Amino acid sequence: MKEIEILFIGFLLSDEKMKEIYDKEKKLMHYAANKFQWNLIRGLKESEEIKRIIALSTPSISCYPSHPTIFMKQDKELKGKLEIKYIPFLNLRILKSLTTFISSIYHTLLWQLKNRKKDKLVVTYAMYNPYMLVNYLLGKLFSTPQIIVILDFPEFMNLKSDELDLLSSFIRKLNIKIGWKIVNSFDGYILLTEHIATKLNLGSEKYIILEGFADIDTNSSLSSSAEVKSEKRIVMYAGSLNEKYGVKDLIDGFEMLENNNFELWLCGIGDSESYIKERAKVDSRIKYYGQLDNKQVKLLQQKVHILINPRPSKHEFTKYSFPSKIMEYMSSGKAVVTTKLAGIPIEYYPYVHLLEDETPKGIANIILRVGSLTSEELESFGKTAYEFITFNKNYQAQSRKILRLFSKYV
Repeated sequence: MKEIEILFIGFLLSDEKMKEIYDKEKKLMHYAANKFQWNLIRGLKESEEIKRIIALSTPSISCYPSHPTIFMKQDKELKGKLEIKYIPFLNLRILKSLTTFISSIYHTLLWQLKNRKKDKLVVTYAMYNPYMLVNYLLGKLFSTPQIIVILDFPEFMNLKSDELDLLSSFIRKLNIKIGWKIVNSFDGYILLTEHIATKLNLGSEKYIILEGFADIDTNSSLSSSAEVKSEKRIVMYAGSLNEKYGVKDLIDGFEMLENNNFELWLCGIGDSESYIKERAKVDSRIKYYGQLDNKQVKLLQQKVHILINPRPSKHEFTKYSFPSKIMEYMSSGKAVVTTKLAGIPIEYYPYVHLLEDETPKGIANIILRVGSLTSEELESFGKTAYEFITFNKNYQAQSRKILRLFSKYV
């Protein structure tokens, strides 16, 4: 059996490092992206085929002065056969990408030289140009197989791009153009949706679809809907509170309900925060919890009856995205309501309540319909979804797909 050396280049952060970094900047923490990377790494760590994993990492933070750090120092953490190297960079506009590229190419070159006679493979997380350029150049030089993980396209990563100044807008457009020039140079692809593969014009042998990873540890025991103490029907949304994700429509739809037996709980941050706070003052059924860490969110989820994803399906970016909250919601064992997004595979449909009328009135109707189910019916539906997601999409099952892709190249 081959023993493979893996170089993972991305934005992986330990819990301690994430807290240290984001305590200095009040912004939405990238829990979902970090969790995806950790689950990917976790499955590889447990494989006997993987000898060692070196992860080069830079935290996804705003440039100075939004984040107070000007120079991010080098650091490292050892976790079994995983070593995380936090590479240094200057956290200043323009210089951030340049210094990340220099640090990345230095550490990647050292890794390539050290492992030049071994079976090895490089995994790049996301279409981030400093990383893609490093592996485009050194991958060709050392003939090392290159795998890229694409969960989104760069043109959809900043939905507020129309608010950027001229220089930032120019840099963004240039980055997108460069990214599209080199993205097809990789050997294998781990993609979030089939639409991404279509956009890249990939043959079926070059990619796998990986919507995410079900959390089979923290949700090993399900709480019954019948055991939820509140007599009210509680609907919850957790995530980015941006208007483009349907948050305002969710609020407006909920307020159409005349039934006082419902409550709406929201947590997260985004451009709809002020609107949520305003409506919560008017309607006492609306509860806003602010930004919570992942553990706190999961505890809240166990106290509710319905978890909702109101993201509108009309936007083009929904073809290339699978909301991580869908998998998180289903892993909680609660009834899930979601819009019919193009990026959600048909195999999920029997396990969620589909919101096809995305107007506020349609949202009100589906909340009322699902909320009118008995506690036993809600529990049964949630349990069926839980069993589907935790059996088919746990990190071990998903890792087997990843290793099959790797085996084509090493």
